[in-house]
Amino acid sequence: HTLSRFKFETIQGHTDNQNTANVKITKLGLYGKNKGKLTIAPTQSFEATPDATEAYIYNDVDDASNSIDPETDVKPCGSDLMVFPGDEEIKLEVTLTPDDQSLSSYAQTIEVSLVAEEITKGESDTFEAGKQYTVTITVYDLEQIAVTANLTEWGEGGEYTYDSDKEDGEDMPTYN
Repeated sequence: HTLSRFKFETIQGHTDNQNTANVKITKLGLYGKNKGKLTIAPTQSFEATPDATEAYIYNDVDDASNSIDPETDVKPCGSDLMVFPGDEEIKLEVTLTPDDQSLSSYAQTIEVSLVAEEITKGESDTFEAGKQYTVTITVYDLEQIAVTANLTEWGEGGEYTYDSDKEDGEDMPTYN
């Protein structure tokens, strides 16, 4: 594969024997230096251009996978994010929100650096094409998380069927 995959999972953290209460992840984002244009069909090629500005890709986590469940050890969170390879470091942005909608104005966004050399234990100094990185986010409360990441086996990600009757770009996934 020509991109790097980031897969996310969450676990509830415990402090002073207290559980995280009523917190959910509502957004996951990645910032990197490499930008590019990905053409899915008909050429299946991409062009990555390092830039002084940052590329940003994110997903809004708005389904049942976003609540931190004290009864579950580790569970998937949101959708996988596919990014252009070649960055030495990528910033992860995690937005946490209280489960109670009336308290949604208390949402917190926390940034954490993901460093390729640390994750791959020295095997590579950049995030590589065709590799999957599983990021585990331990949530303690609205202001405290711990993040670990590991190089893991590439898993099936589903499929997309290209419809040649549609205009270029229509019904195609977009990445910013």
